[in-house]
Amino acid sequence: HSTLRNAVQLATSGAAIFAASGSYRNANWGSGSVGNGAALSLAHVDHVLVSNLPGHSPRIEFDGSGGISCSNVSRLEVRGFDIQGPGASIAHADALSDRLLHSNKFSGRGIVVWSGHHVHIHDNVVHHAPNSGIRVNSGDYCTVERNVVFNCTWWSSNAESAIVFAEAAHVDTSDAVKMVIRDNEVFGNQNRIPYFNEAYSDPTYLAEKQMHSARPGYGTVNQTFIIDGSGVYITRNSQTYLHGWYLLSGNTCYHNGLNGVVVHKTHRAIVTHNTISDNGQTPKTPPEDRQPYAGLVLNDAENVTLGNNSVSTADADDFAYMANEGSSFLDGADASLNLVCVGKVDASFGMILMQMVVLPLTLVWESFNLVDMRCVDDSERHDGY
Repeated sequence: HSTLRNAVQLATSGAAIFAASGSYRNANWGSGSVGNGAALSLAHVDHVLVSNLPGHSPRIEFDGSGGISCSNVSRLEVRGFDIQGPGASIAHADALSDRLLHSNKFSGRGIVVWSGHHVHIHDNVVHHAPNSGIRVNSGDYCTVERNVVFNCTWWSSNAESAIVFAEAAHVDTSDAVKMVIRDNEVFGNQNRIPYFNEAYSDPTYLAEKQMHSARPGYGTVNQTFIIDGSGVYITRNSQTYLHGWYLLSGNTCYHNGLNGVVVHKTHRAIVTHNTISDNGQTPKTPPEDRQPYAGLVLNDAENVTLGNNSVSTADADDFAYMANEGSSFLDGADASLNLVCVGKVDASFGMILMQMVVLPLTLVWESFNLVDMRCVDDSERHDGY
């Protein structure tokens, strides 16, 4: 095929598409248009692989609705790409002017699957997407692993997070672990534009989407505060996903706007071996005025298993562990070796956190390795991206 875009557009079920080193862009890239489409689009296909050619490092650059956008797909695998959005070149004033419009330039996502099952997204680097870096809606049997996602969600007014599973839809009645976010590095993702959703005045819409007004004025034209924009975020799944478990494991989340890992309106989640540090980069002072959480948060999340997580907040007054209304833990779940390095633990966690280890602030970082847990290891961070 003459271009990767043509190859993907013409792909039929069973196709394997390999990209050599080079830059691949959406139509009209760099034209200044705010309404461009995705660089690559896939729909209504089964058993498709989109991959780098072995030994090659292809880059997808987009300034439209996304890098790779998919809908109604099954048994899809996406791997081996560097996906770069336009975030580094967008000015705050321009994004704020577009807040009520949601133009593609300011709302593009790195990799997005709007519906599908048996999806595997792995070993990609996704950065500077104005919206989510990797997002899956209406999915089942989806795994997102070993990706690096950074500097996303800056310019959208959609209140999104770096890696998101939302409104999942079970395709069978299996109660096995089917939705997995594992071993990703997630940093520098922050909302800089207040949320706006023109449908927030419609109570039927809010009920159908499992949404609510988190604060007076939330989602309205008048909102000035910013209370969204986390690292790994699974949300609004409990009404649509009735069979299957989530696994959030081994993720390293730091320097994000709100929290590192969030289970929101989602039931049956195993949250384990995540390293969460120095989040809460969005100010707590007006106008942003974020909530005092900056670690691992449960909100209306039932039957959660929590263990072997390590959390440290940049501000000692922030909650490292927070369980909001409606959250509960699986009976008999092992909550051992959850570490708190800096930050508070919400009392509503109750007996499940009796085994939580609260480490004195005088301990040096290296001492965490004595219990095979780390709050942070600066040598492994990629702040230089």
